[in-house]
Formats: sequence, C-alpha cells, structure tokens
Amino acid sequence: MQSDALRARFSRAALLASAEVRTRSDPARAGRDAGHAVALIAKSGEPMRLAEASLLESRALAKLGRIDEARVAAERGIDAFERALASIDPRDPIRISALDPAWALYSDAARLHLVRGREDYAVAFALLERGRARTLIDLRRVTPLSLADVQERLKSDEALLLLDQSSSSLVTWWITSASVRTASANASVDQVEALVSSHRRSVDRGERKNPAWAALFDLAIGSWWPDLRNTATVAVIPDGAWSRVAWPALWETSSGVELVSGAGFVIAPSASGAASGRWNQDAP
Repeated sequence: MQSDALRARFSRAALLASAEVRTRSDPARAGRDAGHAVALIAKSGEPMRLAEASLLESRALAKLGRIDEARVAAERGIDAFERALASIDPRDPIRISALDPAWALYSDAARLHLVRGREDYAVAFALLERGRARTLIDLRRVTPLSLADVQERLKSDEALLLLDQSSSSLVTWWITSASVRTASANASVDQVEALVSSHRRSVDRGERKNPAWAALFDLAIGSWWPDLRNTATVAVIPDGAWSRVAWPALWETSSGVELVSGAGFVIAPSASGAASGRWNQDAP
C-alpha cells in the first residue's frame, strides 16, 4: 500500500511539472496532464494540491479557448483552496505569504468572465472580492457586497479603481454608480515592482514627476483620465506592489497635471470595504 501511495505521489508530481512547463508551448498536453493529476489528487483528499492542479488545468484550457471548461476547473480549485484555508487561523500571515500560487485562482477565474463578447462583470467582480476580502471575511470585519450593491452605494461623483495584477498583465476596473468598465495592459509583476521601487525612492528624496510616476499613471489611470476629471473621490483597491504607490503624486505626461490637483484619493483593501466606508483616508 505504501509503495502504491508513493508511486501515485511521484506520478502526480511529474504530471504537474509537465503541465506547468507546457502551458504555453503545448496547452493540449498540459491540460491532459493537469487533468490526470487532478484525478489522482482528488482520491488522496489534499485540497491545497487539488487547488494548484486545478489552476494549471484551467490555464491550459483557457489557452485552448475552452473557456467554459476552464471556468469549471478554476471554480473547483477555489472551492478546494477555501477548504484548505478553513484549517488555518485567519490571523496567521502564512495565509498570504505561503499559499501562492493558489491565490491566483481568484484572478484567473475572474478574467475568464471578462473574455470579450462573453463578459459577466457581476461574476468576475464577485470572484475578485471573494479572494481579495478573504481574510477580512474570515475575521468578520466585512460582508462582501455584490457589484450592484457597490454601485448603489456610490455617489454620482465617486468611483472605484480596482486593480488586478497577474504575473504578466494588469486589469483595471473603473466602477461608478452608472457603469462598469475594464481595461488591460501588458505589465509584469517584475516591471511594476521596479517602477514602484523607483517611484518610492523619488518620493523619499522629495522629487516630483519622476518618469516612473508617469509610467505608473499610464498603466493604472491612463484609460480613465477623461472620467477622472469629472470625479470628486476615487477609492483605489490596489493589488500587490500597487499598494505602495503614492497615488496623488502620479502625473499625466501630455498635460503635466498631477492627480493631487484633481480628485481626492482614498485606499481600501476591497471594493466591499470601500463601499461600506471602511477605507484609509490617507493614501500612502
């Protein structure tokens, strides 16, 4: 029995490694291997491993354009991930630092509902909030709101800027009481980290209008600049390195205008938190 268990463990490890390295070059093979790994792991009752395998399967299926199947795999992964989280103290920082890359399931699943022509903003938003507010929910500090609930609570001159940063791209959401729109930009985590580090060094030296500030503006704000001019308050829901940005200092290159001259900016850990009024009134 022990040898059978060891063989199964080695087999699934090989399948997962194959799926991970082949997702871009051979997604069909990656999808098959991840699917076989999912079947093996499901028998062993290890939810975290099932979450990781489901993430790989979902990504391979998405590359093949099999969106419905990719969504099913991602949802399976999220369910498994949350079963694993249930066994961990929600106040333990290991939840955030040691459970990657499975946290990416929420972002991946949300983006599968933003496929052009098949957008479902309400579902995508709910998935992002489900992941972003996860620890807040567990600590009973925030009740997650639906997209419609959030919009209903916004005033006509308020907006939410929600950022979803993946390893290779950034998706920004512009949410007002009247509309929901998204935009995407090619920006890797490493690129954003470098820009934010340069930005923060400039802030510490008392400099203004550093090129990194303008680059960050273009990525996060550029698509929404015309709307921002008619907005009094923007609640930013950052992701990853974006939480270290001094938002009012960013500037638009063609006009030379800094954000500090326009709308007021506040920072919130989630859209539900922002709409509930639980946000940090001082941007970093």
